[in-house]
Amino acid sequence: MKKLFFMIAIMMLVSGALAMTATPSYAEEPAIGSAADNACNPGGSLEGKCTTEWHWGCGYYLARWEAAGGWGGDYPMPTFCAGVLPPLPPVVITIDAGDAIGGDVASLAGCYENTNPVLVDVYYNGIPDTISNLQLFNNGATPCGGTPAATPNRDGVSATSQPTADAACTTLNGNNSVGGVDMDGQGWTGLVDLWLCAP
Repeated sequence: MKKLFFMIAIMMLVSGALAMTATPSYAEEPAIGSAADNACNPGGSLEGKCTTEWHWGCGYYLARWEAAGGWGGDYPMPTFCAGVLPPLPPVVITIDAGDAIGGDVASLAGCYENTNPVLVDVYYNGIPDTISNLQLFNNGATPCGGTPAATPNRDGVSATSQPTADAACTTLNGNNSVGGVDMDGQGWTGLVDLWLCAP
């Protein structure tokens, strides 16, 4: 009986020690009320813009995402908070003579306003057939200067026909293309042979 009691006591001590080493230290957390704790706090990137509980909840994650390097970091921003993310920085593609990259659509990087003023602006990063290569913005005073759209990150594929676009979208994100025509045909003049995938 003493042997059993002794074994149980040792196991409790070992598991208690393991639990203490696995628990993160509160000293590593930013000070409550600071911009590093929540982007809605004074000095944070969302200061003065947080009007709902959703903003404040996402401000917590945004502060950590920014501290981890933002778009270049590795913090797993929750998808329900995508609306508070800043726009992707412009992508500069340098091509040496003789280089070939993913078709003609690679040279189309930039912001595109839709000919229908009700529709969103699109920023295309110039890298076809990749996840989140399109950023959607509500219309603003300048092209792509509005707030991020409800679903700001979208996928675009290079294709010359709808069946090819549907197959490429399915391979990329599991969905078909949207609209039945390329983005140029949907009003984003100049985005020929680039197709928007369903989210």
